[in-house]
Amino acid sequence: LITLPQDLFLSLNNLRTLRLDRNSLIALTEGIFGGLGHLQTLRLDHNSIVSLPPGVFQGLSSLEELRLDGNRMEALPPGLLDDALDTLGIGPDNQGLYVDPTLKALLGFDPTAQTAAPGTTVTASATLHKALPVSLRVPYAVGGTADSTDYAGLSPSPEDGLLFLAGETRTEITLDLLESAGAGKTIVFTLGNLSEIRLGPSDGTGPDAPFLKAEVLVSGPPDPKTYTVTVAGPGSVGLKRSFVPVILSAAGKRGANFTSEMTLTNRGTAPAALTHTYTAHRGGGSGTATDLLAAGRQKIVPDAIEYLRGLGTPYPRAGVSSGRWRSSMPAIRPWGCRCGPPPPFPGGVPAWPIRLFQWGTGFRIRSIWPACVRPRRIAPTWPCRTWDVRPRDP
Repeated sequence: LITLPQDLFLSLNNLRTLRLDRNSLIALTEGIFGGLGHLQTLRLDHNSIVSLPPGVFQGLSSLEELRLDGNRMEALPPGLLDDALDTLGIGPDNQGLYVDPTLKALLGFDPTAQTAAPGTTVTASATLHKALPVSLRVPYAVGGTADSTDYAGLSPSPEDGLLFLAGETRTEITLDLLESAGAGKTIVFTLGNLSEIRLGPSDGTGPDAPFLKAEVLVSGPPDPKTYTVTVAGPGSVGLKRSFVPVILSAAGKRGANFTSEMTLTNRGTAPAALTHTYTAHRGGGSGTATDLLAAGRQKIVPDAIEYLRGLGTPYPRAGVSSGRWRSSMPAIRPWGCRCGPPPPFPGGVPAWPIRLFQWGTGFRIRSIWPACVRPRRIAPTWPCRTWDVRPRDP
């Protein structure tokens, strides 16, 4: 068999077991198993399936065993198993879901430690190396020599655990170190064991899967399992800041699209916790967001505003938007932030932001600024300038 007719199973409502293993199936269509509401076992193993549509198993609410191993898939789409989560794995000696090891995710902290100054926000990132079709709830514990008088705002709580929605590969623990946090104290986050991890619906709502174990989609226990935050001594860690007077996102004449490209660089030997603060000049969306930049890495952000939106800043998706960007991180990390050149304009005319603002978009030039305040370690690649623009006075 290479393909299956779309209505092949419509009249087989009482079918309990369906074996399609060891054929040459390449793909399956959405809803192909419609009408099999009492199906308990479905074997699709050892075919040549490359990918599956998210709703291919829709309606299989009685499915207890699903075999997908021995195919050519590189990922499973979010929501693939939602209709079968209540029954998959029921019964003795039934793990419920069988997939190749390459479809399982590795779980752990990345990076595993940081030193943070009192009065700053700490972010610890847990990652999956591969996105999963279900949500994953990972309990964690808090230890170390610090206590609750040294920090506040711990989120999520250890009781709620870390939540990866289907398709997500990163989630975070955040807290605020108080100014009174004792120097040298540590806060240690420890991820729960594999047996404590729970699988659930793709959107993270509703009850967890009652029978399906995390080991069917997670490859081994969390590793690295711990993340350590060390409180720096008074005055030992300041903040390095970079300032961009204006970033923008707007459409211009003749199909031009104006965005601000940013480059973030961490030349240190440890991960850098970045705090980005955006203050809107026009279009709304002011807010603060955090990100982590790995040691020795450079991140090129083609659209600064879209980047901030992706980090959770409440940025509007329509209209002309501009504002000021400040980035900061503990001064123990050598890092830099600089702007990139403006996008090319159709026909070869340089698309400097000043042209946009002269085209009646409601702005006037208030002043001219250097594009970035750069640490001496980060050399500019070209003489970049930008304009600080604000709404035109009435």
